[in-house]
Amino acid sequence: GRTTNMFQFVDIFSIPEITLLRDVTQYFIDNGIPFGSEYVHYDVSEAVAAFHKSGMMHQIVGEDVETYFEENVRLKPFLQRLHDGNKQIFLITNSTYWYVNRGMTYLLGDNWRDFFDVIICQARKPSFFGVEKRPFREIDVNKNSKSWNLVNKLEHGKVYVEGNLANLIEMTHWKGNDVLYIGDHIYGDLADLFLKYGWRTGAILEEVEDEINIMNSDSFQQTIQWLNVLQWLINQLQ
Repeated sequence: GRTTNMFQFVDIFSIPEITLLRDVTQYFIDNGIPFGSEYVHYDVSEAVAAFHKSGMMHQIVGEDVETYFEENVRLKPFLQRLHDGNKQIFLITNSTYWYVNRGMTYLLGDNWRDFFDVIICQARKPSFFGVEKRPFREIDVNKNSKSWNLVNKLEHGKVYVEGNLANLIEMTHWKGNDVLYIGDHIYGDLADLFLKYGWRTGAILEEVEDEINIMNSDSFQQTIQWLNVLQWLINQLQ
């Protein structure tokens, strides 16, 4: 996000853009080309956005999921455990159904849709969570085409596109802290849901996994306890 004088790169999705900024800047420096850093930022940002919107990245990844997707053997048992516990599970993604289906089939198998009570693709987040009132539309997964039938309820086994949060809440009656929404983008996924709607939120932050494992280790806990004892002794002797 942008502050008054600085742009913040806040998640793992920013790494390619940061890398491109670095390479372009280094190229200009190495070749003695004068440049304004703000111009480089805007041009790179627009190029990354254009590439993402073009669908080329999804096309490349979707045609070679074995290379780009990392299997997690705990994912399927986790979803099955939630399903067996009568939890309602939903998926909201900005990606097209074609891309989602390729990835989820690779990760969960051909029957991956059975795990989810509601599946929403091309959701246009973060607009999905805002004031936009674009209606839900069902898609024919075989033809990858939108249906003209009016959507009055969200049914298990079907796939929907677009839509908005207000209609989702109205149709499902999912409200407040009864809902746990897990996302990987703080601003695009989590902030509004927590602040405006009271949903509980969880963030997927793979980049801090090592730190979390260290903090949960026995050696770290023992070290912290010893430091607390030392701090107490120092305070007593002062």
